[in-house]
Amino acid sequence: MLNQHLLEGAIALDSSFKLTYGSPQSLWHVAAQFDPRQSVVTRLYRQGNYAFICQLRHTSQERMATLSFFSGNGEIQGDFLSGILDDMRLCTQNTGAMHLVAEVDHKLPLLEGMKSWGFTVSAWQDIWKLNIPPYPPGSQEPVAEWCPLAEVDWWQAVQLLQSIIPPISQATDLPLRHRSRFWVCHQAERIIAFADIRSGPQGIWIHPTFDPGVSRVSDLVSGLSNSLPARLSRPLYLSIRSYQSWLFRSIELMNAEYIGHQAILVKHLAGHIKEPSAIELLQLEKAKVKPSHPVVSSRSINRIMH
Repeated sequence: MLNQHLLEGAIALDSSFKLTYGSPQSLWHVAAQFDPRQSVVTRLYRQGNYAFICQLRHTSQERMATLSFFSGNGEIQGDFLSGILDDMRLCTQNTGAMHLVAEVDHKLPLLEGMKSWGFTVSAWQDIWKLNIPPYPPGSQEPVAEWCPLAEVDWWQAVQLLQSIIPPISQATDLPLRHRSRFWVCHQAERIIAFADIRSGPQGIWIHPTFDPGVSRVSDLVSGLSNSLPARLSRPLYLSIRSYQSWLFRSIELMNAEYIGHQAILVKHLAGHIKEPSAIELLQLEKAKVKPSHPVVSSRSINRIMH
């Protein structure tokens, strides 16, 4: 079992997962690690009296792997941070992913350390908690129709996203294939909005992308929240990217609770590497980082360090 003391005060690096499954100490978070569709690597690192835990998640057939959290009994910085990130990069390459992604609050010193290591800012995101009570079925006339994305509409949805998402953000925000979690909004047989919905026992995460020509955004968001099946009493969280900042005023008028401002960081990887190179081993030795074997791994991942 992971050291519970080390998990106290963990820095979440994947907001959608934290808000839908809870903190690393929660039973829901632990149970999610055994999802057969995911590879989960949790590493324990030691340097002198300091110990840190870092977790990586990768969903099958996705091009990105995501850092879930950092946690430890000291400040992660300098060569020690670089050694941990070098190891996480190797783990990412062993899953077959091409990008390593993390979300970091703009106020954390960790942000500059990760950028110095090699992460770049793909976009910024602002997060709100929506205060929208579920409406009884048929109690309100919808502004437009929200529904799960049908495969026949996939390319129309992609064209909308490509016209809105800037090239620097497409590695993290432009999906490569149809997923059941995608929803779209139709108006006169035209897709005017797209939403990536991630659900968990602790909440529902909504990352929408709206056509700049739409109006009544707050009504569209309310319509989406009340179209979702089995919502129950779970809270709703809304993530708006910086390239859709024109939506902020509409969200603020909904009396939503503001949660935070984060950098979406991405490290683009050159390719799939099974074993660390001599240079990488030297870097890790210089940093004196000694990762343990994976504490939790839902799929078999090659050992990178001993």
